[in-house]
Parts: sequence; C-alpha cells; structure tokens
Amino acid sequence: MISSEQLPQRFKTGLEDQIFFWMDSQFDSQNHAVMTLNGRLDKAILNRAARLTLMAEPVLGCRYVPATWRQYWERLENPESCALVSVIETDGEPDDISRFLEINQPINHLIGPQVHFYLLRSPENDILCIKISHVAGDGGGVRDLCYLVSDIYTKLIVDPDYIPEINIGGSRSLTQVTKVFGFMDMLKILRRSLRDMKGIFLPFIFKRPSFEKHTPDDRAYEIAVIEKQTYIKIRDYASSLGVTVNDVITAAFFRAFYTLVNADPKAFLRLVITVNLRRFLPDQKAESICGLSGFIYMNIGQHLGETLRDTVHLVHNYMKAIKNDYPGLGGSFPMTWLFFKTLPFKLSLFLHTVIANQMKKQYIHPGKVAPLLTNTGALEKKHLNFGGISPTSVFFSAPLSYPPVFATTVTTYEDQMTFCVGFCEKTLPRHEARKLFRFLIDELPA
Repeated sequence: MISSEQLPQRFKTGLEDQIFFWMDSQFDSQNHAVMTLNGRLDKAILNRAARLTLMAEPVLGCRYVPATWRQYWERLENPESCALVSVIETDGEPDDISRFLEINQPINHLIGPQVHFYLLRSPENDILCIKISHVAGDGGGVRDLCYLVSDIYTKLIVDPDYIPEINIGGSRSLTQVTKVFGFMDMLKILRRSLRDMKGIFLPFIFKRPSFEKHTPDDRAYEIAVIEKQTYIKIRDYASSLGVTVNDVITAAFFRAFYTLVNADPKAFLRLVITVNLRRFLPDQKAESICGLSGFIYMNIGQHLGETLRDTVHLVHNYMKAIKNDYPGLGGSFPMTWLFFKTLPFKLSLFLHTVIANQMKKQYIHPGKVAPLLTNTGALEKKHLNFGGISPTSVFFSAPLSYPPVFATTVTTYEDQMTFCVGFCEKTLPRHEARKLFRFLIDELPA
C-alpha cells in the first residue's frame, strides 16, 4: 500500500473541476451535508477519521492552482495537520442549523484543504456538518464523502490503527462517463446539446441587464421538511399517475415559483435541473470524490395548467421525451470542453461568464429570479452508521447562489424529504422564500 509520504504532489484537474472553479463567480462554492445524529460522536475519533479522509482522497488535501493553460491540484505540505474539526456548542434550538449555515465560513479552494467538519454539540446529541468545496465535489461527491467518513470512523472504533486505502488513480474527469459510449452515442450527445441550447436560448430575449459578481453579505437559508407520512402519500400519488416522485416535486416547484415569484403570464416556464452523471456508470459510482453533474434545461411552455396533476403531466412528458436521450450530457458540454482545452484559462472563464449571463436573461424573463432545482436522491442509512450512531435526519445544501439565481436542493433520507435553499436577500426576501416553500408543500398531496 502506498503511504502518504509517497503521494504525488500534483494531480490532474477534470473538466468538471474547471467548470466548478468558474462557477465561483456564480455561487459561493460551498456544499454542505447536515446530519442530525441520535447520539454524540467521539471528537478524537472524528479528528482521526477526518485526517484519514484526506489521505484516502488526496485531492481533498490539496489546493487548486488555476495556471494559465493547465490547471492542477497541488498537495499541501502536511494537510493532515490542519485543523479539520470545529466544535460549536449549541442549546439545541431548531434554528441552530440555519444560523450556522448563514455564518460566512468559506473554504478557500486556492488555499485548501477542501473539506471541514463542524460538530454542533447540544447537551443530548450532535449535528455533524460537513463542508466541501464545490470545486472538489458536487452533490454526489458530498454523498460519497459522507459515506467514506462514516466508514472510516466506524472502522477506527474497532481498530484504532486502521489505515484506509489511498485512492491515487481514481479519475476526476468526465471521460469516466463518456468512455462508456461509442461513436454513435457521442453524435447523439452532440444532438442532445443542440436541443438543449434551443431550450435555453429560444425564444431569445433581448435588452436585459448585465449581471455583476456579488458576495453573499446578505446570505440566508430556508429549510422545509416533508415528514414520512406525507412523503408516503406523495409516493403513492406518483404511483397512481404512473410518474416519479421527482416529477411531482418538480411540478409543485414549478407551480410555486411561477405563481409567487415569476407570475407574469409572459413568462416561459423554465427550470434548470441538475443530473447526477454517475447514473451512466456501470455501478453508478465515480472513481473518486469529484464533480460529475450535468443539467437539464426544462421549458414546458407558458401554461402551468389548472391543477397539480396538469403540471405533473407536463413535467412527466418532458422528462419521458429525454429519458433515453442522454439527459445531462448535452447543454454546453461540447463548447465547454473546446474552450477549456484550447484557450487560455482566463479567456475561457470570460467566455463562460458571457454565455452564463445570456442564459440567465432567458430564465428570468420577464421576472427577476432564475430558478434551479437539484435533487440529490435518496441516501442510504446503512452507509451512515458512525459506529452505531445514526442520523435521524440528513439534508444537503448546494452552494448559496448569487443574484439572480435561486437554487433549491432536495434530499431524501428514510422517507423524509428536506428542501433547502441558500440565497441572497437581494435575490428574494427571506419571507418570500419561506412563503414559496409553504406554497410548494401545500401543493403536494397530503
């Protein structure tokens, strides 16, 4: 087994790493996992598990270097010696999590390391919050990180000298997905890209303002929970219609957003939905903790329909049409690959910003907010067992978005569904975000 002293000092970046680095101008680049536990962890064991995690996935112990032509990850001199775990004493109030998320404690991916662990410690139990730089990992990467830390922590209880295997050769590149496709598949993916670009830019909206980079000085988070009983009713409702739970949730989001936030009848019902590209891999598992996300650019017309059922059918028919047409692999991927592979990095970043601003103009027309919805899928309890201490609830938060984007994350754990959105109040006042979630939940079958 290779030792930490024998690790390479540099690791290649993948295309998604470079995309997420560019997105630092669009979001705050911080992913969160929040696990409310049914007990208290041993801080010393958690500290060791955190250090071993940086050994097992070496890029997490690196800093990102945006060189002019070839970006790379550079290993820190001694990342395991960094302060990786912080304990925050709380009184167990329900708002403690929101207050924690709103504290601006960013991971600097240019300095590293790429992860940090927080224990919100109340008299009776712990809330474990794991923060990972979005440049190092997406929602699927957060899930893999949670599973890895839980596994290492559990094994350390049995064997304090346990050392995990070091993942030195795991790919971070999108090629781990594209290599499973043949030549004809790649042509069809290109066709998917052209269809997505049509959905993004047509009808084209002129005379919209440009967007400036913002800092989250007015950061806010809203969290809403659908308990198990209601979730089961939603699942049964979806089954009765022959659709997925995700179709129902997406339809309810459409109805809430385009009734309360962008209610103009001229508005096109557009929504960006993230796709976990690990779905295309044989075992649906990436070779490393990394980013492997694509996007679906939905445009279901200008009419929601009278009822939730009407909107569900609109969403379902749209998703059914692209189900076998490489969803998430289209959009701007070919153009992005061309830019990052052939142009100086700063020029590529500039061109991406120009394109992104044009996309926002289409999505906010004629309103003021661009909606994004990311569903992390269902988490498995068997992989989140910290030596017998399990979460009673889990949710993820995608990066807090800068105006005019409003990005909502949906997480399912043990038939409990949690909505979380991080936003700037310049985008939407807090009370309006709370009202949006109430409307969304009221739209769902109960």
